[in-house]
Amino acid sequence: MKQRSDDQVLKSLLSKIERIPFSGCWLWTGSCMANGYGQIGYKGKNAYAHRVSWILHIGPIEPGMHVLHRCDVKNCVNPNHLFVGTADDNMKDMISKGRQNFN
Repeated sequence: MKQRSDDQVLKSLLSKIERIPFSGCWLWTGSCMANGYGQIGYKGKNAYAHRVSWILHIGPIEPGMHVLHRCDVKNCVNPNHLFVGTADDNMKDMISKGRQNFN
């Protein structure tokens, strides 16, 4: 199977978003994984759409790092709403925003 170039993936990614003016979110309208995060084919594999957006707009993600959402919208792929952090950063962000579930 022929892999698509980054330009082709970016074109596909941008064709499957809905820009929300009041929030600035770019909502992924393509396929989503069971956990609610968008998915897109990248380098021959299914990948999280927000991670691919980060890679194509900002640059590589160091191994072991996560791409987190400032907006807390799982299917947002706006690189301005994303930031890179560790798993610990992700937990601290979740707790600071009151999104933890203690049940």
